[in-house]
Amino acid sequence: VYRGYAATCGSGHKCSPHPANINQGGGGCPACAHAIKDAFYVVYNPYIDNIKFGITSGDPRDRLGHHKRDGYTEVLRTFTSLPEGEALGLEQELMRVLKCAGVAPVQGREYFPGAARHVILGFVDEWLT
Repeated sequence: VYRGYAATCGSGHKCSPHPANINQGGGGCPACAHAIKDAFYVVYNPYIDNIKFGITSGDPRDRLGHHKRDGYTEVLRTFTSLPEGEALGLEQELMRVLKCAGVAPVQGREYFPGAARHVILGFVDEWLT
């Protein structure tokens, strides 16, 4: 999975711009775009037994509301105001751990079977404590 390239923007922020994001007008530096991903969450859909994790900027309630409408009614973990890069680092490392454990996503890249719940929550709790 291509994750961008290591760079420093004109304002001195370390970032990992992705060419597609730049081409679509998203810019290369999240700090300059006021979109620092500083929140990490884990939600669960009991109806289809899927677990999803992700990152967002600022208050995660709006994002969690979108997932709730999709059936992800149980919020298992939320962490906000994380240091810059922490949420993204956690998300990327968690995906790597799941891949090494042979757990494949069931949809997209952040939706996993409910059976992976103990691995996901164990890793998240250890990372953030």
